[in-house]
Amino acid sequence: MSKLGKFFKGGGSSKSRAAPSPQEALARLRETEEMLGKKQEYLENRIQRELALAKKHGKQNKRDELMAELEELEQEELNKKMTNMRLPNVPPSSLPAQPDRKPSMPSAARRSRAASSRRAEEEDDDFKQLAAWAT
Repeated sequence: MSKLGKFFKGGGSSKSRAAPSPQEALARLRETEEMLGKKQEYLENRIQRELALAKKHGKQNKRDELMAELEELEQEELNKKMTNMRLPNVPPSSLPAQPDRKPSMPSAARRSRAASSRRAEEEDDDFKQLAAWAT
């Protein structure tokens, strides 16, 4: 039971512990006051840093939101303009009639057709000579 008594009562009887002198009590009080002052400064600085950081990010987020809203408004305005847009008024006119002749071939096509017909004639002549030689 002595261990429990020490734990809860601060070790031993209250008679054995002497009361601190007034100077010691004042010194401990000043130390505690200094420690609390430093802790307060630290917490105030930390709060200021966090507020500055929140303001910085808040400005960035607000700027992004404003840009998104501006883009949305511009898109709406463009959509309104596009829906109100009409086709231009063009006077009706009749198209010319299509000619009844065959479309002419381009000159390159005519040349290639002429060259292929010449080759075919040359091949026919070669086959005739070959047939005459074989018989």
